[in-house]
Amino acid sequence: FLSISTGVEYKFLARFLIDDLRIGVSTGVLKEACVNAFFPKIIGIHNYCEKCDYFSLNSKKCLRCSMNISKDNEREIIKHYKIIEISTPKEIIGLDSFFEKKEKINLINFLLRIDKKSQIIKSEKPREIYNLFLNLFEKRYNIINNFEIVLREIKKNKFSVLESNIILFRPIKSMLGTRKNTIKEAFELSNKPALIDFKYDGLRLQIHNDFGKVKLFSRSLEDITKQFPEVLEYIKNNFSDLSFVIDSECVGYDFTSKKFLDFQILSKRILTKNIEEVSKINIVVRFFDILMLNGKSLIDEKYSIRRELIKTLMLNRKLKQRLLFDVKEFNKYKYNFEY
Repeated sequence: FLSISTGVEYKFLARFLIDDLRIGVSTGVLKEACVNAFFPKIIGIHNYCEKCDYFSLNSKKCLRCSMNISKDNEREIIKHYKIIEISTPKEIIGLDSFFEKKEKINLINFLLRIDKKSQIIKSEKPREIYNLFLNLFEKRYNIINNFEIVLREIKKNKFSVLESNIILFRPIKSMLGTRKNTIKEAFELSNKPALIDFKYDGLRLQIHNDFGKVKLFSRSLEDITKQFPEVLEYIKNNFSDLSFVIDSECVGYDFTSKKFLDFQILSKRILTKNIEEVSKINIVVRFFDILMLNGKSLIDEKYSIRRELIKTLMLNRKLKQRLLFDVKEFNKYKYNFEY
């Protein structure tokens, strides 16, 4: 540090020492780069450079030759590309409802069949079409969590972005909560009906079980299997006849006072290198979602169906070992249609 002369050098050395040397690009930028590389171009989103026959995303200058380019050069585009006009349905703005309507899948299939080398999309709402491509890619990436694998899939078959198959022991990106100040605002975000549930001060635990072979992953997709040996034993003793991926909450618990522990206490389980040192920190686990069961992905199923599967899995099975909240907890949640 004493021999450093510039601020950049200070930052480089400091980040190098604390293992926080960020030299790449953000995930969001990579996703957009992937979409632009493999999906069809869209007039109004991609600007065409007639000099080098190159499309730049929302740029006034060509990213290849730096020539000034204009959005209003459709005449030049039609010399090289066939324009495919798409009427954008209103449902595309609400992507969840859009995907639920099977007749709309035909439009997605049509869009993916467009040859990006010779055809270009024209639409009244080009941003919605582009966002659709982004969401398709992001949905697949959130399941695989590996750019190389996703890109190999798309290069081989663009329709792979529609698949929702889960790979055991490859953690899925967790769906995170969104804070709202009032119940009214919460329902505006979630729509109705909505499921109201408890929020515990615990640790997100994604459980991958393949007939007794078990791995546990944190919200940040880190393998934390060694930190929770009792969870491994619990799954092996009770569910070695099944294969599943379950989303759960692991919470510290004092069985003497029958009170939940603060997250700061539970986090010692993650930070320690010797689990025996913190083995006195007892835990309970709460299943709240099931993402795959016996090889079948459940991601595209409604949450109410997935929740019923969890209840069936727990209540209709004689457990050899207990590590779960009281099963009566399952009956405390309710659907709210009228609030």
